Amino acid sequence: MGASKVSKHCLSDFSTLNVLDIGLGEMNDIEKENCREIVEKYEKQGILKFINESKQNCYHLEIYQ
Repeated sequence: MGASKVSKHCLSDFSTLNVLDIGLGEMNDIEKENCREIVEKYEKQGILKFINESKQNCYHLEIYQ
């Protein structure tokens, strides 16, 4: 969709931070749980910040560069 279609909170200096949402609409419950577990593992390692926005049907990730 392009940068102009992204929420303003997602705009950042891409050399230091990348932001993305993983849509949950096409995933079944097992896939959602597996995805969440993987993302939480990387969050514990300090690689990214995970915000569970499953009520908005997505997982929000902020990936540190």
